[in-house]
This record gives sequence, C-alpha cells and structure tokens, in this order.
Amino acid sequence: MAARKGINVSKEQLSRWYFEERKSTIEIGNLLGIDPTNVLYWMKKLDVQRRSKSEALTKTMRADFSGDLEEKAYLIGFRLGDLHVCKTKPCSGQTIRIMCASSQSAQIDLIQSLFEQYGYIKITSKLDGNTAIDCYVNRSFDFLLPKQDKIDEWILLDEKYGIAFLAGYIDAEGSFGIDANGSANLKIETYDAGILHQLHEILTRLEVICPPPNMIKSKETAKQKLNQDLWRVGVYRKAAMNRLCSLLETHLRHERRRQDMMTAWQNARERLAR
Repeated sequence: MAARKGINVSKEQLSRWYFEERKSTIEIGNLLGIDPTNVLYWMKKLDVQRRSKSEALTKTMRADFSGDLEEKAYLIGFRLGDLHVCKTKPCSGQTIRIMCASSQSAQIDLIQSLFEQYGYIKITSKLDGNTAIDCYVNRSFDFLLPKQDKIDEWILLDEKYGIAFLAGYIDAEGSFGIDANGSANLKIETYDAGILHQLHEILTRLEVICPPPNMIKSKETAKQKLNQDLWRVGVYRKAAMNRLCSLLETHLRHERRRQDMMTAWQNARERLAR
C-alpha cells in the first residue's frame, strides 16, 4: 500500500484500473485526485508495468470476439464481400484494422453496428462524397484477415453457418429487385467466381433452385477495363425466391437490403398465390 498526501492506493488496485478496466493515467489521476505524472510515479514505485506502445495507443477497451460461429460466418461473408482488413503493423501489430468507404449511409451504419461493441470506430467524410469507416479491434478477429476466393469448409458443411455466410455476402454484394416483367430476383455480382460457385452449392442444398454462376463480363472484351472477369449468380423463380427470403428473414442486417428483400418476398408470394 502506498500513501502520499492522503492518497492510498495498492498495487492490486492500480493494476486493476490500468490493465483490467483499461483506464488511462488521466482517468486514474481523476479517481485519486492527483495528476497523471504522479500516477506514473506510483506505478513505477509499486512496480506496475506500463502497457506496450500498441496497447497504449488503444483509444477504448477492445473486447474479444464473442466466439459465436453464426456471427463469425456472417462476418466472414461480409468481409469477403466488402471489407478491407489488415494488421496495423504487418508483423507485430496487436490491432486489426477493418476499413470500408461507401456512399450508402446504411452500409456505414451496419459496419458500425457490427464492430462498435468490440473496439474503436472512426468515421470520416471524404472529398469524393463517400464516408470512410475504420474499426480497430484486437487479434481475436484474426479470422477476418484472409482475403480468399473460397468459403471455409466448416461453413460449407453446416446449414446454419452456410445461411449466415450467405446473409453476410448478400448484405455486402447482393441486390434484390423487380425485373421488367414484374418478377422479383436476387443478383450477386462479383469477381470472386470461386465463392459464387460455392454459394450455388449452398443454395442448392438449401433447396433454393437457381442456375449456376455465369460470367457476365470478360476482362478481355469488356468496354470498361476490368482486372478480372465479372461473374453473377441469381435467383429468379418465384418458389425459389420465397424459399430464399424465408431463410434470410432473421439473418440480413443491412437496412436497405432488408427493405428490398421484403418487397421481393411480397412479390414472390403474390405470384405464387395466383
């Protein structure tokens, strides 16, 4: 126990505030009625080690990922569709940075809702009219680092994880609409041909009947230069749309995507009832 000018604090108390509760030296100083330099004095005096530089730069407490596998499958699907993810330092960084820029406020709101419970969120307006969002989380989110054109086997082999991944990928890359003939559809267009072929496998197992993915623009012949071929998988039949929407009803999180899905679902049900 240390005492100075009426201040009593133990090593255990100081350690709990600093490491477990992640308080800054300013916050601890406010609790004790002393300035931050005196907090550092007592930390040294009581042999309380200071956080590493990367930890000290953390602006808020970063909670570990929940471990829920459905949430994990959704986040992986969303990440592969629309997020950039990296370590703040390629080799030794203890922080994962998750980035996206979009003109859609619903997209930014969704990303904030996905990660705000886990770490620090920074949102900025860009000169091009887009909004950028940066989420800083801890290394329990390492599973979001790989950018790959495939779906992990543990997701493919389990129906509920497959649905969660599908929802995440649709929230990122999908679009529900009504065609010129008045029929509802879902289209997912992306350069990730491998993922689309595996999504087709998932849809088939879920009894959502749809044609295999097809290339809609070739990088060799497209008028606008493309780095890769552009592929599409779509759901068009009314029974398949009804089945798909019933599966996704509790999984889609993108506000605009949910609204569009409900419109498409109503269309499919009305056509089935004729």
